[in-house]
Amino acid sequence: MSEEKSKERLIFEEKIEKLRSRLDRENFEKIEDWVKKIEAPPIKKNRLLLFIRKKPIIVLFLIIIYSISFILFYSLPSKYFPYVITITVILSILSILPCTCPPLFQPPNLDEWLEEHPNVRDAIKWEFPEGAGIKNYSKWEVCCKDFLQNAFESAWFLRIWDGLTIVDPPPNQYDLDDDDEAITGFDRIHAYSLYMAYVAHCLAIEIKEKVPWSILEYNQDELEFLFDGTQMFDLDLRDRYTFYKYLHGNALPAPPDFTYFFFKRKGFIGSNRIETISRIINWSRDNLIHFLIRHNGNPRGDAQDMEAQWQYRGTPPVSRIIDGSTSDFHPEWGLVHITAGCFGTLGFYRSIFRSVNIPIKTLITESNGINHAQICFLSENKYLWHGDDPYDALSKATPLPSEESQLTPGESLLPPAREIYKI
Repeated sequence: MSEEKSKERLIFEEKIEKLRSRLDRENFEKIEDWVKKIEAPPIKKNRLLLFIRKKPIIVLFLIIIYSISFILFYSLPSKYFPYVITITVILSILSILPCTCPPLFQPPNLDEWLEEHPNVRDAIKWEFPEGAGIKNYSKWEVCCKDFLQNAFESAWFLRIWDGLTIVDPPPNQYDLDDDDEAITGFDRIHAYSLYMAYVAHCLAIEIKEKVPWSILEYNQDELEFLFDGTQMFDLDLRDRYTFYKYLHGNALPAPPDFTYFFFKRKGFIGSNRIETISRIINWSRDNLIHFLIRHNGNPRGDAQDMEAQWQYRGTPPVSRIIDGSTSDFHPEWGLVHITAGCFGTLGFYRSIFRSVNIPIKTLITESNGINHAQICFLSENKYLWHGDDPYDALSKATPLPSEESQLTPGESLLPPAREIYKI
């Protein structure tokens, strides 16, 4: 790390130090103890109940079936009873068959799959609290490996699991004053759950071939940008997980299934990575708005500024960038997609592209004494010189294409994103 970056790191740690006296001290327990206390995941023992809870329409359908059968038993002659019983049984089986019979494609044993792919295995790392340090998957306790296996099976089948204590956005563990820099602290359990959810999701996407590219093509650096927990969180000296501006960007990751279905819903997953990246950049050009600073002039924005634009007193949540939020500064705009400048877009991209297994690397440049975020699409060796490139005035002012009918799903009405790539 350069001298300038080391200085910024020290400034960041000083800010965290000032907030330590205002920590919310709930949920302050060891991750390993918490994992061991979790009962057997319902994905194995209660798949039927979990599916019904996720799909209550099945319960309604069964109630209707048996209500009609009951009426028919009392209104039809007895010679029709065998037919009524047969139809009722067939309809009941068809309605619950998806719950009781797992898909033909059984999820693999993750430990065995990772042993067959040691590069991926060695990229999975988590920094454990209380001085335990960074450990890769091979050195995890059995309970932690089981936790990942259970999360993986959930991602494979239903995308939900009660063992993952994920709230979006999470309660900020730091009690921020209006003029404090908007830093978010995760309790260790929530940070661990969100990290595990992403690892499980990324592996399920890979093994089920949900995207046309493979993580097995990546080198070790590229894999670590996807799977290394330090690429998601920074552990402070008091065991709170935070976001370091000059590494993680300025956006709070949403659950992986949320960001993945953003891609699916909008038709953003292309035939290759570069097409997918282009579609997101074009969406950004059409939709993202640079945030405003109105209070103390902090170039990153203070807690009051953030709350006024994302209704969250901390790092801007990715989910509210995607869904939109209302700015107190301009309520007449209605629901808009606001990003916290170049570092906000960096954090936004790092989070959403991770859900489709595309690694993003952070690069920092300096201009007139101010640091700016570059976005590096590592696997493509392509860059945006500045995180604000997709929606700056020059990009938005570029003329429209002549033949709009040729636009593909997810492509902007503005020129193709490749025009603002910097190699």
